[in-house]
Parts: sequence; C-alpha cells; structure tokens
Amino acid sequence: MSTLVTERLQLVPWSARLCQLALEDRPALAEAIAARVPEEWPQADFGRILPMIRELAESVPGHELPNFLTIHRQDRCLIGGIGFTRPPADGDGEFGYDVIPSYQNQGYATEMGRAVVGWAFGELALSDLRATCQPDNLASVRVLEKIGLRRVEETADLVSWLLTRSEWLSS
Repeated sequence: MSTLVTERLQLVPWSARLCQLALEDRPALAEAIAARVPEEWPQADFGRILPMIRELAESVPGHELPNFLTIHRQDRCLIGGIGFTRPPADGDGEFGYDVIPSYQNQGYATEMGRAVVGWAFGELALSDLRATCQPDNLASVRVLEKIGLRRVEETADLVSWLLTRSEWLSS
C-alpha cells in the first residue's frame, strides 16, 4: 500500500510496526514517519482503539491496514488519521476519521476523506462506502456531505451514510 498525497496532506499507511511505536515509543514514531507527533495526538477515542488496530494489523498479511496516519505537509505534524473501522469485505467498507483540535475546521477531514474514498473505490475496487456519526456532530455531518455521502438511516443516536462507486464516479 502506498502513501497518498493531497495538496496539503500526506497519508501514510498504518502498519503493525507504526501501531506498536504509537503505543510504546512516540519519539520513534515521529522518526519513522518523519513528522512531529503533538501531545494532543491521539485524541481519547482513537487512543483507546490503538491496541485493537495493532492486533488487527498483526493479523493482516504484510501487516498493513487500509488506514492512514495524516501528516500536514507544510509543518510535518501528525494531525490525525482516516481508515476503515473493519477490514473491507464483499465490496463494502466503513470508514472513520479523526483530526486533532488545533487543525479542525480547516478542511483537512474533507481533503483526506476525498483522497481515501477515491483510493478505496480505485485500489480496493469497493462498490459501497459507509460511515456513521452522531446526529449532533455537525462538523462530521458537513464533512460526509462534502465528500458525497448521503444519509440512509437515522436514529436518535446515530446517522448512517452511504456512497456507492457509481455515485462517486458520476460526481
């Protein structure tokens, strides 16, 4: 899996090794990705799932997941990540993303989302991409709408989103 590059971002594929460094040796992680790792990374929710990501990476041949660390190219700072909440299967994948507070509201989530959606429909040949968010998470709602996903189900606690390959290609 290769690194994805956008106008302002570099998306570095996660590996079991990078997960291990993120959990145990932040200076070595910074060296491995050639970027500064700020104290605010990872945010609490992502920090709690890092051990699960590592276990999943170790179970994948080649130890790479379809998940990416996101580095701001200009200042070489790790600002978040994007990837799949489970291994894509049967032409379907569900993704999520995270941006540290000091880089929020600047379009980075949309930029990395578009890059990964295009990559997933191309490289992984997925037919559908899904995401979920809480209905009151207006920032995520805006990001998902900008990427092109549409609401397919809504409860009091969760909104489900979908984008098909044909919708992506026709946009």
